[in-house]
Amino acid sequence: MPAVTVAPPANPESGSPAPVKPAAPPARLDYRDHTFRTSIQAVRLYPLGQVLEPPLIPLTGTAKLELLFDDLQTSVKPYRYQIIHCNRNWEPSELETYQYLEGFDRTDINEYNFSTLSRKRYIQYRATVPGNDQRITRSGQYLLVVYDDDQPENPVLTRRFYVAENLVGINAEIVRPAGTQERNTHQQIRFRLEARNLQVSNPYEQLGVHVLQNGRWDNALRDVQPQFVRNTEFVYERPDQLFEAGKEWRFFSLRSLRYVSERVDAIIDRDTKPLARLFPDEVRVYQPYQFRADMNGSWFVAVDDTERDEVEADYVAVNFFLPFPAPVNDGEMYLFGQMTEYRFDPEYKLEYDLDRKGYTGSLYLKQGVYNYQYAFVEDGGEKADLGVVEGHWFETENRYEILVYYRDFDGNYDRLVGYSSLLSAD
Repeated sequence: MPAVTVAPPANPESGSPAPVKPAAPPARLDYRDHTFRTSIQAVRLYPLGQVLEPPLIPLTGTAKLELLFDDLQTSVKPYRYQIIHCNRNWEPSELETYQYLEGFDRTDINEYNFSTLSRKRYIQYRATVPGNDQRITRSGQYLLVVYDDDQPENPVLTRRFYVAENLVGINAEIVRPAGTQERNTHQQIRFRLEARNLQVSNPYEQLGVHVLQNGRWDNALRDVQPQFVRNTEFVYERPDQLFEAGKEWRFFSLRSLRYVSERVDAIIDRDTKPLARLFPDEVRVYQPYQFRADMNGSWFVAVDDTERDEVEADYVAVNFFLPFPAPVNDGEMYLFGQMTEYRFDPEYKLEYDLDRKGYTGSLYLKQGVYNYQYAFVEDGGEKADLGVVEGHWFETENRYEILVYYRDFDGNYDRLVGYSSLLSAD
């Protein structure tokens, strides 16, 4: 099983020693997007030059992903990364490293820049994935693990990414559900696969299809089964292929610390330790639908009047306040979006202020433009309920991704043989 530290790749057919079986990964490695150190901020992984696109590259060709993150500790560290192949359920696959990666099994992160002009000092690290001396040879789901060379057993951050083959045609659409209870609040996804380039004798065992809404995994449709099969065409039009539609994402802009934006009430201590206080938010459950262009939960770094925003952007404590008549029972309220890694960790949980009658919270963020929502999570639950604060409208524009996996009967890993992305408003 691949782990954070492995032996150099070896070719068993060349007469060289067989690869050493690596140790099991550390228990804290949960195969999700996760930043393990509070000093690590502003982590992003995306296709080169496409900051709002999901971290996916084709198996063939020379496309790469770009990894960026800041370290608020200003001594340079010998960071490295490793790539782990996973099955479609985000567990380590049975492949050894040399079976999916040519070249070195770990890569030094040697490119870094010190911040300039910002009040908060930091070092930004940057790397391409795979590295210049690497080539990924198998499609599928991958986990990128960054660690400090002095402590390889303790990951610094993890990020999921995808390597896809183009072997399946996907024709998809978003429609209004037929059911009277869901037609105004949900969106149904229907699609058909054309798999002429694959030998699929039993699609119910060989194919696996996941559908994501806005890059989220907490509400993903997993292992969707075809409704019926026509030769090489597989039809997925089940009425239960539903997603709660949500609302357009809230936003705020921190492009400038001199001037407040539409959503920023005040900027305090801008010359020492900047703090941005947002205007109080509103419960939107009963508000009528209103279109607003958004980024479907994403964010990006941006600073006015500079071409070096990545190293001139400052860090700001951002205060949120949601008026709410009483604390909710049987669960907690969280800030939710890509800025919180779609996780329900304690640092993203909101506290109820009895005096102000509402939920409060604060995040330490790099200057930029952000999307977010308020999510309720039941005690013991792992899924965001956006209906408590945001509400649901069928008209909401959401981004959907369809991932098609295939496994040969004698295979030991899940190939990602098809991918499609569409907007519900198209």
